[in-house]
Amino acid sequence: MLQIRVHKCWITSLLIGSRKMLWYSVLVFAVVAFAAAENAHKVFRITPENEEQFEFLYNLDEKVEGFDFWKSPSFVSQAADLMVAPEKLSYFSKLMASKNIKYESFIDNVEALLEIESNNRTRTRAATFGWTSYHTLEEIYSWLDSLAQRYPSNVEVIIGGRTYEGRKIKGVKLSFAEGNKGVFIEGGIHAREWISHATVTYLINQFLTSKDPAIRKVAESYDWYIFPVFNPDGYAFTHINPRSMSYRFWRKTRSPNRAPIPFSGCYGTDMNRNWGFEWMTVGASNDPCSEAYAGKYAFSEIETETLSKYITSISDKLFAYIAFHSYSQFLMFPYGHSKAHLDNYDEQYAIGKKAVEALSRRYGTYYKLGNIGEVIGYVSGTSLDWVKSSFKLPLVYIYELRDRGNSGFLWTLWWLSLERQTNMAILIFSKSNTASVFRITPKKDEDIKVLYSLDRDVDGIEFWKDPSGINKPVDLMVPENHIETFEYAMKDHDLTYSVLIVDVQKLLYNTTRLKRSKNSEKFGFTRFQTLDEIYNWLDDLALSYPNNVEIIVGGKSFEGRPIKGVKLTFAPGKSGVFIEAGIHAREWLSHSTATFLINELLTSNDQDVRKLAQSFEWYVFPCFNPDGYAFTHSDPQNRKFRLWRKTRTPYATYDCWNEEFCERRICHGADLNRNWGFHWGGPGSGQNECAEVFAGPAAFSEIESKTLSEYITSISDKLFAYISFHTYIEKLMFPYGHTSAHLDNYDQQYIVGLEAIDGLSKRYGSEFDVGNIAEILGRPASGGSIDWVKANFKVPFVYCYELRGWTKAGQMYGFMAPPSEIIPSGQEVLDSLVAMFKAAAKYYPQLKRESLVMVVVALASGAAIFVQPD
Repeated sequence: MLQIRVHKCWITSLLIGSRKMLWYSVLVFAVVAFAAAENAHKVFRITPENEEQFEFLYNLDEKVEGFDFWKSPSFVSQAADLMVAPEKLSYFSKLMASKNIKYESFIDNVEALLEIESNNRTRTRAATFGWTSYHTLEEIYSWLDSLAQRYPSNVEVIIGGRTYEGRKIKGVKLSFAEGNKGVFIEGGIHAREWISHATVTYLINQFLTSKDPAIRKVAESYDWYIFPVFNPDGYAFTHINPRSMSYRFWRKTRSPNRAPIPFSGCYGTDMNRNWGFEWMTVGASNDPCSEAYAGKYAFSEIETETLSKYITSISDKLFAYIAFHSYSQFLMFPYGHSKAHLDNYDEQYAIGKKAVEALSRRYGTYYKLGNIGEVIGYVSGTSLDWVKSSFKLPLVYIYELRDRGNSGFLWTLWWLSLERQTNMAILIFSKSNTASVFRITPKKDEDIKVLYSLDRDVDGIEFWKDPSGINKPVDLMVPENHIETFEYAMKDHDLTYSVLIVDVQKLLYNTTRLKRSKNSEKFGFTRFQTLDEIYNWLDDLALSYPNNVEIIVGGKSFEGRPIKGVKLTFAPGKSGVFIEAGIHAREWLSHSTATFLINELLTSNDQDVRKLAQSFEWYVFPCFNPDGYAFTHSDPQNRKFRLWRKTRTPYATYDCWNEEFCERRICHGADLNRNWGFHWGGPGSGQNECAEVFAGPAAFSEIESKTLSEYITSISDKLFAYISFHTYIEKLMFPYGHTSAHLDNYDQQYIVGLEAIDGLSKRYGSEFDVGNIAEILGRPASGGSIDWVKANFKVPFVYCYELRGWTKAGQMYGFMAPPSEIIPSGQEVLDSLVAMFKAAAKYYPQLKRESLVMVVVALASGAAIFVQPD
C-alpha cells in the first residue's frame, strides 16, 4: 500500500513563498505518492538518555552496513539523525528496543526527496546561473570565470589547490579597495552538503551586485578569498547520479584506500579530519571505510596539503576564516578537541551572539552558538582549528546551515532562505553601528553625574575626554543606536552639546585605508605601521647602524610578545633619555611619533637635532602595549578593535540583577597607565574589570608593567629624563596625577615645560598647555608610569605629551589621527625636545659643557661622527 505523506516544513515554506510556487506543491504530492515509502531509506532522530546509550549509538555507524549518521551522536540528550536502509529497518527497531533507546521518524522516504531535488534541478535549469536549483562543479567553475570577465576590476580567479583526480580547487578573490584585510570563505568540504556550495555562490553574487547599504559596506571593507567547492572530486561524484544514495550522499574525497570496491565506502578521506592540528586525537576514525576517516597522516590528502599551503601564503592578509556546512543551525568556532575557552573565545562568542540574536529577531531562526567541542562534541583535525591555531585570526567561524526541519541534507526549498543565510554571514562582519562624538560642558556637579552615568550604564557610550570639572569640556562617544538616549538625557538636564565627529565609522575608514604599496617595502611615515612592521624596522636599524643602534627588550606581554625598543648611542657614558609610547593601544599617533623621532635622531642633518641626539643615550620603546596595539590592527575599520585602549589580559566579572541571579562574563585588559605601583588604585582609576580605566587587581598585576618596571629600575641610575607620548588633548604634563600640589622640582619642570611648548608652537602654531597632571586634567589620575618613575628615581625631567587631536582646519579626529598628521606631529615634538633640553641645560650645566666639547669630524662621504676629546 502506498503511503502519501507531505512534510509540514514543505507546506509551511510553500505558504511563505510566492504564489508562483503553487505548482511545486502539486509536484510534491505526485512524487511522494509515486515513491512508495515501504522500500525507501528512512532517517530517524534518536536521542540517547544516558552514557550507555550514547556510547552504543556512537559505535553504530562503523559497525553496521546500511546505517549512515547524517548527524552523529555528540552528547547525552542531544539528538542524532541516522539514515537506515530499508532492509535494515527491522534490525534497527530491535537494536533500539534492546537498549531502550527512544527515536522518532525524521524523514520517511529519502528517495522521494532525492526525486524532488533532481526533478527541480531539471525543470528550473536555465541558461544563466541562478539560485533556484543546485549546480554542477563545471557550472560553478564556468560562472566564476564569467565573473572575472564581467567584473575585471573586482574579481580575480584564484586556484587554492588541486585534487586527487586532477581537478583545480578554484575560487575568486573579490576586492573593492586596495589594502583591505582578507576574509577566507570555505564551502563544500563535505561533498553532500550542497546547500553549503549554493550559499557561498549566493554570497559572491550578493557582494558583487547587492545595493543594500549593509551588504555594500561589508563587501567593500574586506578582500574576499572565496572557494565554493573545497572538495571538487567528491562534489562531482555526488552529481554523477544524484538520484542514487551511493552517489548523492558521498561525503569524503575520492582517493582510494585499501582494495577499493565500488561504493564500498573505502574510497576517500574526511577532508575535515585531515588537517594538521590535533590530528586523530578525538572524534576521528582510523578505519578507511568510516565517514570520519582522518587519512593515513595529517595532510595525506592532496586537497588539504595544497590548500594549507595556499592559506599559509595569504595568512598575513587574513582577518577572518568562515566555513559553511550543513545541517543543524549551529554557529561554532574553535576548538573541537577541547571544550576549554581558548584564545579569544569571549570575543568570538560575543560577536556570534549578536549575530544569532539579530537573525532570530529578524527571521525567528535560531542558531546554537559556542565552540565546536561544546556544541557538537569532540572532533579533531578540522580546517577551522588548524587555521586558528596556526595563524591566530581574530574571527574563525563555522556555520552549520539549515535545515532543522525534515529535510536534512536534502533541503528541497533551500533557495527560499538564501537571504537569511547571507544576512547571517553579513551580521558577523558588519561593523557596529556608527557612532558620533559630542562635546558637552557641564555647568554643575549634577551634570557631571549624568555624564558618568551614561558612560557607566549605557553599552557603547564612553568617554574620550573625561569630566575634569565645572565648565570644562567633556568628549563623549555615543553609538548610533543610543543617540536618542543621549539626546533625551541632555534635554532632561538642560545640557547643551556640540558635535565633534559626526560619523566615527567614516573617519575610521578614511584614516585606516592607506596601506603599504605593493611596489614598496620601505618603512615610512605616510601611514600607520603594524606591530610587526615596527619591530622589523627596529631590527633593520640595528643591522644598518650597528655602532649606534642596539635592540633592547624591556619586558613581555600577556600574549607572549616582547616589548621591543632600541638604544641609540653616539658617544658612551652619556645620561639617558627614556621614551615611552603606545601605552594606550588606540593612540596610534603616539607610536608613530616615537618611530619618527628614532629616524630623525639617526638621520637628521639639522645641527640642533644632531646636538640633541649626541648629548644623550636614548632608550626608545614605540609600543609599551604590544598586545593591545596588535588587537587594534586586527580590524582597524571596526571601532571595537581600532579604539581598544587596554591590555588583553582576561578578567572574570559578574553582572548581577538581584541577590540570586548573576551572569559571569569576561572583560579583557587593564589600563596599563593605571597599573603602576605609586598611588595605585587611587582617584582617577577604576576597580570595575570592564572599565576603560580598570587599574588591575593589584599594582603591577599586568606582566607588561611588571617587567617594564624591572627594566626601568635596572637603568634608572642612567636616566636624566623620561618622556611619554599620548593623545589627544594637546597638553604637556608632568607628575603628579594623584594631587595638584607642587611637589619635587615642580618649578623647574614648569619653566622648562614653558620653553618646550614654545618650541613646539613655532612650526605649525600648535598651542599646548603645561602643568602637572592633576591640575591640567582638572581631576586626579593615579597609578601612571611617569608618576612611578618620578617618585622612585627622582629623574629630573619627566613629561607626558598629549599630542595633537585636531587638523589645522579645525576638524577633530581625536584618537583617529589621519596618517597625514604623523610627520607634522613628529616635527613639532622634535622641535619641542630640542627646546626642552636646551632649557634643561640651564639647570644642569654639565650638559652644556659636554655639548661644547663635542667635535664634529666630517668624513669624505659626507657622513659625520661625534668624538669626545680626551
